[in-house]
Amino acid sequence: MLLHGWGGNHESMLCVAKRLKGVKCIIPDLIGFGVSPHPDYALKVDDYVNAVIEMLDKERISRACFICHSFGARIGIKLAAQYNERVSGLILTGAAGIKPRRKPMYYIKVFSYKVKKRFGISTKNAGSSDYQALSDCMKGTFINVVNEDLTPYLNRITTDTLIVQGERDTETPMYMAEIMNRRILSSSLIVLKGVGHFAYVDRIGEFSAIANSYIDAIK
Repeated sequence: MLLHGWGGNHESMLCVAKRLKGVKCIIPDLIGFGVSPHPDYALKVDDYVNAVIEMLDKERISRACFICHSFGARIGIKLAAQYNERVSGLILTGAAGIKPRRKPMYYIKVFSYKVKKRFGISTKNAGSSDYQALSDCMKGTFINVVNEDLTPYLNRITTDTLIVQGERDTETPMYMAEIMNRRILSSSLIVLKGVGHFAYVDRIGEFSAIANSYIDAIK
């Protein structure tokens, strides 16, 4: 099963699925993305985990290997930590879930936002244009997702895990992949030089070869 990143859909992972050999691929549109209906309340990562488990049960799949990008990796991490028996393999790329190291300006902006909100000053333009384009429920979902630090779940993962990191990733920087590699005891880290957050797209040939070798090894 391939899990796309925030703002993506099943098409985001098609380039990988088309190059995987001898396996059945399931690529869902995660709730609120693609053709999947938008939620009527703010979701948490656990809601996405539960949705994936329901998909596996519906397809009568007892165990699956997961290839997860960015936000999808948050789901993969919690899934592997909480439902180890359902995860035969885990590939994380551009993986989110580690609390970021913030610069002072970030905290100044947060303080300014809270002050404006406290005194009834409009904050409707706060956040990125992508954030502003979200529905209220998906804004709440986004906040729930990015505010959850998944570090405590990493050492609960016993599945052999492969972390594929773009050297120039600024969305989920190298130090996040290194933390995951240290804390997931059964993990390996592969760095793809000269590419960023979408390393699996920019180096699709190399990434798919790595993924196929990994899948062959865990069969």
